[in-house]
Amino acid sequence: YGLYAAGTLSAVSASTMANTAGLGSALYLAGASSITVSQSFLTALTTAAYLQNASYNTVRQSSISVSAASQSYGFYLGGSSSNTLTRNSITAVNGVGIYLVAASNYNRISQSTITVNKWGGITLTSGPRYTLVDRVFITFTGVSQFGSALGMSTADNNTVTNSTMIAYGPSSGMRLFHHSSATISNCYVQGSTGTDIASSSYTSITASVLAATNTFNTGVWLNGGSSDLTMTSSTFIGGPKGAGIAIDVNSAGAIALASNT
Repeated sequence: YGLYAAGTLSAVSASTMANTAGLGSALYLAGASSITVSQSFLTALTTAAYLQNASYNTVRQSSISVSAASQSYGFYLGGSSSNTLTRNSITAVNGVGIYLVAASNYNRISQSTITVNKWGGITLTSGPRYTLVDRVFITFTGVSQFGSALGMSTADNNTVTNSTMIAYGPSSGMRLFHHSSATISNCYVQGSTGTDIASSSYTSITASVLAATNTFNTGVWLNGGSSDLTMTSSTFIGGPKGAGIAIDVNSAGAIALASNT
């Protein structure tokens, strides 16, 4: 590891942490809490910053990069809650910019740029709750139709505000799968399909623009038996032969649309 920490109340600033020769991470916080890393450079082959059961830590104003040819992570949070990732620049050549898994709850990601070209910008899967993504700019140039600039799967009560998510190629700008109670507000989302909402419930989209770049696709696609969708004061742009909003026949519950374009 570039830096391994398992304690509390430490600060690291203006430093370089690197692991470019193996599978370890540049920064590894194992059960650590209240550690602040600022104005630093983290680089690794597979994982730049690995947080395992680590809480109340902050990484800010830092440059994060991973370069492995296989799947890699800028940030990996497993069972890690109440961490703050802010004002960072993250580049993942063949991986995920920020990956939250299991009971990684109440994390805040803000004022950052994320550039990835294979799997996804931000991915929440298998349990993260109460995540706040605010003022984040994501560019995703992946070639997989299953990737997205931002994806939330089997996760609940997460919020994305004031952010831009752009996916090129066959990928969606945003994908929700088995997600409950997602809130999207004041965002711009663009992809082959703007936003794909599958098998999800209680999604709220307000004051946002969701645009499809594929000729046949839609700004928002509600599918997989999704239910209880609210969309207000937003703009939905479909492809020339697509639609702004597509709601599959098996969708259920209250679907409320108001003051949209």
